[in-house]
Amino acid sequence: MTQLAYKFTRAGARSPFTGFAWPPGEWVEVEGGVGLCANGIHACRPEALPRWIDDELWLVELEDVEEEHDGVLVARRARLLEHIDAWNAEASRELARSCAARVRELAERSSDPLVHGRAEMIAGIADGP
Repeated sequence: MTQLAYKFTRAGARSPFTGFAWPPGEWVEVEGGVGLCANGIHACRPEALPRWIDDELWLVELEDVEEEHDGVLVARRARLLEHIDAWNAEASRELARSCAARVRELAERSSDPLVHGRAEMIAGIADGP
């Protein structure tokens, strides 16, 4: 049975941890035991995406899902189906700015100058390179 999920990759459909270059549309299969952060093809349900943000976002088809942990699916086989064009540098920047605005909002509730300083630092990062 197959399932659809999402997968973040580095630019060029490269796996962020192994550097594997995914051939879009082609099935990829792993050998050996499958386990979270050990072996297997990892993909996300929408609720897990914020923890794995990277350059590119893909719709992925998974086959033989063997594990799921907090929205992260681990499968034996998968293929990249479609590049999600809506996730791009501007969308990434807008998310960073939105997160920084929320941090500033939360910092306003604190009287600790360190908290305010960190909020400004985060805002600077959101507008950085």
